[in-house]
Amino acid sequence: MSATKLVIYHGGSWVGNCYEGGMTKWVNVPRGLSYGVLVKLVQDVAKVDAASQSSDTDNIDDNSIPDVDRVSHDDED
Repeated sequence: MSATKLVIYHGGSWVGNCYEGGMTKWVNVPRGLSYGVLVKLVQDVAKVDAASQSSDTDNIDDNSIPDVDRVSHDDED
């Protein structure tokens, strides 16, 4: 199975819509890699345990997310 390159950025922080600082690591991974193995690989590279980390989504710029028109479906025929 062919491999693909994965770039892992870690140790920095989000500033607006850009990730600044930290380290960058390029890793060759097989295309059929399972999610669990991929998570373990990223944890090993970044030297973190995902179970002990929290995600901060307050830094996401809502203006960068396009508005989507919601379509209502009436299932009562």
